[in-house]
Amino acid sequence: MRRIIVMLAILGLFVMGARRAHAADPIAESMFQQALQMMRDGKFEEARKSLEASQKLEPKSGTLLVLGSCNEQLGRTATAWAQYKEAAGLARVEGRTEHATKATDLARALEGRLSKLRIDGQRMQGGVSLVVKLDGGVVLDGALGVSFAIDPGDHVITASAPGRADWSTTIRIAPGESQIVAVPELDLAPVATPQPPVAQRPFVPPPVPINTTEASEPVWPWVIGGIGVALGATAIGFGIDQRIVSDELEDKCGERRASCPNDYDFMAARDREVRDFGLFLGLGIGGLGGVAAGIIGLVAVPGEPAASAARLDVGPGYAAVVGSF
Repeated sequence: MRRIIVMLAILGLFVMGARRAHAADPIAESMFQQALQMMRDGKFEEARKSLEASQKLEPKSGTLLVLGSCNEQLGRTATAWAQYKEAAGLARVEGRTEHATKATDLARALEGRLSKLRIDGQRMQGGVSLVVKLDGGVVLDGALGVSFAIDPGDHVITASAPGRADWSTTIRIAPGESQIVAVPELDLAPVATPQPPVAQRPFVPPPVPINTTEASEPVWPWVIGGIGVALGATAIGFGIDQRIVSDELEDKCGERRASCPNDYDFMAARDREVRDFGLFLGLGIGGLGGVAAGIIGLVAVPGEPAASAARLDVGPGYAAVVGSF
């Protein structure tokens, strides 16, 4: 443990010297400094999270170097090796030769301790493409059949293809160990047997109880009563017109209607007066009869058979409701 702390202190001083020569993001720098202290205290997992956040805010080869060292201490040798390689490339872009040399040396030192995995599988399964996943991530076709570095520990490999049953396995790789996993040809997916249709019983609504002691209200009284009201309103209109003509005759021809002007058509006005009076009288009587019949029909005792019958009789100059009540 003391050797690890000394190595980290040397690496931290090495990186910090280069970081001071360049302007740093204050948040990223604070997280980097906290991560260094966590690593000195042996809190590598917490330090890893802070270093990843610092690198995301401000990508730098120095931060990536320390992050690789942190993952190496956590046993994630493949992750650390990849980060050392990335840090070397980033350092060359930054013009930091010392960082590039250090990262390359650290990556080379890890190569002999890497765990490796090779996944073999037919890329086509019955004419459809095979999809292989490692810990939830898709393995590209170019990586199948090729040995690659992987962190030690437990890993889940799955395979799927359209129309085929899924396949999965869990493996455990020790530090420095190499394994080969062969994905078998996937079985055909079972075809679901359709369930026979369930016979549906027809819905029969419950019978509606009929109250035989009460008779429903008849409709005809409303019809006859409505016709009576309409006839009455029409009769009033003719009565008003008859009164207008009568006043006009008295104005033009006098009270006895014997001295009409030569240009006044007395006969036409008189015929209009007589016609209006006849329609007023006939329609008025018919309207009263219709209203009376409707009232009688509505107030009749419920349950008794309707013995009344009525009809509307309209003719020239008259209208009446005829029937028995």
